Amino acid sequence: MRDFLRRLYQLRKQKITLILWENGNPDDPESFNLKPQSILRLGLFVGFLWVAFFSLLIVLTPIGTILSDHSNSNFRNDLMAISTRVLELQDSLQVRDVQLDNMREVLRTSPDTVFSVGMVREGLPANLAVQSNYPVTTVSFNSNDFIRVPDVNFDAVIPDAPVFPVTLPVSGSIISNFQPEVGHFGIDVAATIGTPFRNIADGVVINTDWTINYGHIIHIQHGDGYLSIFKHSSAPLRKTGEVIRKGDILGNVSDSGIISTGPHLHFELWRNGRPLNPMNYIIN
Repeated sequence: MRDFLRRLYQLRKQKITLILWENGNPDDPESFNLKPQSILRLGLFVGFLWVAFFSLLIVLTPIGTILSDHSNSNFRNDLMAISTRVLELQDSLQVRDVQLDNMREVLRTSPDTVFSVGMVREGLPANLAVQSNYPVTTVSFNSNDFIRVPDVNFDAVIPDAPVFPVTLPVSGSIISNFQPEVGHFGIDVAATIGTPFRNIADGVVINTDWTINYGHIIHIQHGDGYLSIFKHSSAPLRKTGEVIRKGDILGNVSDSGIISTGPHLHFELWRNGRPLNPMNYIIN
């Protein structure tokens, strides 16, 4: 049959005579004159009619609905499951955002800390702690709890007071000023994550800590009762008890701490337990 159709296709543009013999009556053949091209056109036309007929049958009768219901049902079920899951995730995220906002509000409204440092070593001033006039919480601790390196003498290491004014400890833009009345005892300097910040004067690292509120914190004791504090930094590059000089890199700007609202460095300056406005001591 394949060879017959191939031969018809080869002779499609010519006139041929088709002779038919019946097996039981070979003496009475029948002959037909035709063009294979006409037969092919007729077959294509009939095929087109069948396709059109079934297409109209599917579109205009319930048969199409019956055929497509199964696949549409599966797709609809999957879509409903995905939609339900998305709504559940949105609800969970909204609940989490509300919880975080509540936590941030509680932490923001909590008062900051004024350090009252007691003297335990010879050579320190007789009265290092002076009560702040601001209505904030006072926490007392022993300086020996901070300095873990033996035989550190502040008079020998940092005999002179810092020379002011000094440059900002980090290159950036000041986005929040000194506001002790609301518990903000320093300035905030916005900078790109990873920007290094530097020491403002010779001193000793008396504490490197991490808190959930402020992230990594570094305390530097300078001469003449000055203390500088840096918050929201990355892991500090200095260790407690290390003697450092002005301009030494202390760490990098980060976004650590739950009350941080973006990458920045919080910088405080204290003297004898009293918070100072850093803007009066720096060159902006």
